[in-house]
This record gives sequence, C-alpha cells and structure tokens, in this order.
Amino acid sequence: MKFLSTIRKPTQVLVTSMDFKEMRQTLPNLMNSLRNIWMLSKHFNTDDQITNLLDKITNIIMARVRGFVDFKLLHKPEEAERIAYESRSLLTGWDESFRKTRRAIEESGREARWEFSVQKQFSQVHHASQVCTDMAEVANILSQLQHCFTDALIKCTRKPDLIIKAKQRTQEMTQSFAKLQIDSFDPANAHHWKNHIEWFHREVRFVDAESASIAEEVYDHLLLSKLAIDALYSMIQTNYRRDIGRRFLAKVGLVIKKFTVEIKEDEAEFRSKMQDPPVAENLPPISGAIYWSNDIEKNLSQTLDSLSAVSHVTEHETWSSALEKYDAFRNELHKYKMRRYDEWRSRVSDILDANLTRTLLLTVPPKEGAKAERYLVNFTTDLSDTLAEVKHLEHLGFTVPEVARNMSLQEGKLTGIAADLRKLVDKYHTAIDSLQPAEEELMLPELSVTQTSLSPGEYI
Repeated sequence: MKFLSTIRKPTQVLVTSMDFKEMRQTLPNLMNSLRNIWMLSKHFNTDDQITNLLDKITNIIMARVRGFVDFKLLHKPEEAERIAYESRSLLTGWDESFRKTRRAIEESGREARWEFSVQKQFSQVHHASQVCTDMAEVANILSQLQHCFTDALIKCTRKPDLIIKAKQRTQEMTQSFAKLQIDSFDPANAHHWKNHIEWFHREVRFVDAESASIAEEVYDHLLLSKLAIDALYSMIQTNYRRDIGRRFLAKVGLVIKKFTVEIKEDEAEFRSKMQDPPVAENLPPISGAIYWSNDIEKNLSQTLDSLSAVSHVTEHETWSSALEKYDAFRNELHKYKMRRYDEWRSRVSDILDANLTRTLLLTVPPKEGAKAERYLVNFTTDLSDTLAEVKHLEHLGFTVPEVARNMSLQEGKLTGIAADLRKLVDKYHTAIDSLQPAEEELMLPELSVTQTSLSPGEYI
C-alpha cells in the first residue's frame, strides 16, 4: 500500500478540487507516480494492475467532467462555453500525460514498455473530449444568437413577430440539450449525440437563412432609431453571427433615415406647441417652456450619442446630412430658450415693482343684506410665478437680476405672511357670517374699529 500512497494526494485533488487549473497541474505528477509504481512495485508492475489503476483514475476524471458539464447551463452560454473548454482541457491533459509518459518509457530503453491496451479507457476520454468541444461550439452559437435576437431588437420595431419566433427557436434549441434522455459521454451513445448535433446545426442554418427576412421586418417598421442602434450595437460589440450581423449592418442607412425623420417630427411638434408649450403643473410658464424644449433636445442628443458610438453609422454616406439637420434644429431650440428668457428678464422688474406697490388687501362688497365689508388677500399668482421662475432659471444656468434673486430668497417669508393674512381674513369672515342681522347692527361700532385696523393693508 506504500506505493499507492504516492498517488493519494493527486487523486484527492481530482476528487475534491473545483479548480480546473489545479486539477490539470496534478496530472503529470500523478502519471509520474504511476510510472514509479510500475517500475518499483512487485504487485502493480503487471499490465492488468496498472490498467486497473488507469481505469479507476479515468473514471474519477470522467465523473468530474459529467458533474461540471451540465447542459442546463446552456441558458448561460458564456459560462457553459468556458466550462466545456476547461473540461476538455482536463480530459486532453490526462490523455497527453499518459502518451508522454509511455513515450518516455519507450525512449529510455531501461524500463518495461507500456504495451498494454488502453483503448477502453481513452476511447471514453476521446469521446468525452469531442462532446465538450461540441458543447463549447453550441454554447458559442447560442450566445451569438442571444446577442442577435434581443429584447432590445423586439422593442424597436412595430412588427416583432419574426424576431420573437427566432428567439423562441433559439430557446427551444437550448432546451433540447437539457431534455436529452441519453448519457452523452458514453461512447455507446456517440451516434445519438452526433445526430443531435447535426440537428442543431440544421436549426442554426435555418435561423441564419431567416435573418434576411428578420432584418427587413425590423428596419422597415422601426419605432425609434435609438432602440434600433442600441440593438445593433449589442451585436457589433459581441461575436455576432457573421451572416446575421452583415444583414443587420446593411440597414444602418435606414436607422439614420429614421433618425432624420425623428428630427423632423420633433421639429414639427415643437413649432406647433412653442407658443403654448405643455408645461408641468408644478412649473411656472417660462422655465416650464425651457424644460420642455430641453427634454426635446435631450432625447435627440441621447439618440445622437448612441448613433455616434457606432463607426458603421458615422462612416455612412448619409450621416453628415443627418448631423446638419440635428444641428439646425438644436440651434432653433437654443434660440427659443434664449428668447423666452430674454422676454422674462425684460419684464421681471416691472412685475416685481407692480407687486411690491400694490395693496395687501382688497375690499369686497358685503353679502346681500349685510353691512360689513369683506376682504381679499392681494398676493397674486404672477408674483408667485415670478419668484418660482427665479429659482428654476438659476437651476437651468441662467443669470437672474439681483432684485429678483433677493425677492426669491424671501419667498418663504412673503408666502408665510400671505398665508397668515388669509387665515386672519378667513376668521374675520367666519365671525361676521355667524351674526344675525340684528347682532350685526349692534356690532357695527366694533366692526368699524376692526375695519379701521385693517385699512392700512389697503394702502401699503
């Protein structure tokens, strides 16, 4: 047993390690230990004994490969491809270590030659290596197809049916390996495995052939150029199927054309709404209009950035024309924003002056049958809007007049005063509304005093 102890440690590595590199590195040492056992042991220096040891170690390696190479992993093709290649490397490393050791024994001329048959052990290793090679190729193709027929591609077209079918077909091809009812690593099933691989490649050729129709379907019914180019960029950045990729790249001109159409559509919408833009409820009119025009520009600029990142786009003959249209519209938006700002700046002082000199309270005629005057707090919406404009315009990067800025800094104080005054007026109205006519007549001297107290607010 002392001889077997020399292979215990490397064998344990093969049994327990999760590191492919560690397992491969232990194979030459393991085979060298077997050579020493062959040379020195009186018990294990027979063909049957050494063959039995080789068989046991081969079974360990095959068991690990079976555990690593799970066809269910194909839904993560990049990971599946890596594991398949690593597993193949482990198998070929074992085969190479054996052949190298046997050749060294033969060349030495001092040791008994390894002339025993290893056909059973290594035919299994060779078949398993081929299965790993096939799986790596399958995983690579599935990865390419996944990067071609993406959700982004589906979202960019009005007619996604062909893409969805291609995606479903890809998923079915993926699932077919997990559903195999055979031990793919058993050489006895080599014929069944080969047939399945051939079926897979037929399916791939069908998808490749359909890609022309898919490309036409997608780019003839584009929703947004940005979505289309993002999907195309995903293909370009990965190792996409050459035929499919070529067909989709041929549609770059259509993407640019769609971008040009989007510019014209945004331009038309802008011009139709520029006088009365759709402003969010919480925004004042001027900065709201500028935010609106900024959103239009931002959406187009994001599309431009996506398109500009793809060399096939920037090198296209129609790209410079599209850029000219974009720049012209962007300049129009810029002029619009400056014009709205200049208009506001030219009248902001007048608005503030008018509001600072107007009375805080307005008298309102009494209710029918009543004698007591009523009041209205004269804090107008144009002042509130002006103060809000200051805050938003500064946020947008515009310069505001100092007087307006100072007023804005006091907005909280001013709105607080207005709110307190409204509460006071509301309480006054509630009190006089609760009086009966006779009670009101009796209270006229007191009401007169109250009105006198409030009267300064009518003149400040």
